[in-house]
Amino acid sequence: MNSVYFCPQTIAFYLPQNAPGGAIEITQERHREIVQGQAKGLKVVPDANGHPVLADPAQSLTITQLVQRLRKATASMRWKAETGGIRIGGTRIATGIEDQNRITTVIANAQLAGVHVLDFKAAEGWVTLTLEQLQGIASAIARHVQACFTAERRHDEAITALAEHADPSYARAQLLAYDTAAHWPSTDTPSGSS
Repeated sequence: MNSVYFCPQTIAFYLPQNAPGGAIEITQERHREIVQGQAKGLKVVPDANGHPVLADPAQSLTITQLVQRLRKATASMRWKAETGGIRIGGTRIATGIEDQNRITTVIANAQLAGVHVLDFKAAEGWVTLTLEQLQGIASAIARHVQACFTAERRHDEAITALAEHADPSYARAQLLAYDTAAHWPSTDTPSGSS
């Protein structure tokens, strides 16, 4: 068997004996190339003559769908940056929601109890901190979290501006090339900021 048939109406491949009317004959080699492309995430679409070609699925998305995809990606990047931790003076501090809540609770309880020196377990082990130092850490975490949300907002505004560009072809090209991994806050906080 040297050929396979592609039907542009069903966007499917058939053996010669099962091919519907209008199906186009392609070689086994071309079929193999297409299957390899699909394995890499490409999509099979018919060209203007009905022959199968590979296309990037993002190329077929509408501008609205591209915007939704980018916003989802930037929200994911913000969450990763927000909860990925920060480093203060050489010590790694966890910044997940549970970590933020735990630090806030320790500060509130220490203030109520009149405790001014605390043993605290950081991401890399035990440290002894004054209440003032722990408040500085909480402040650094709050600034980091806010910087993450600010970065997401800037991405969202840039994506919106691109989507609203007067030239849809330009908007589409820029949205397809948009880098959601750029411009996120550093996880290193200078030791003087805590």
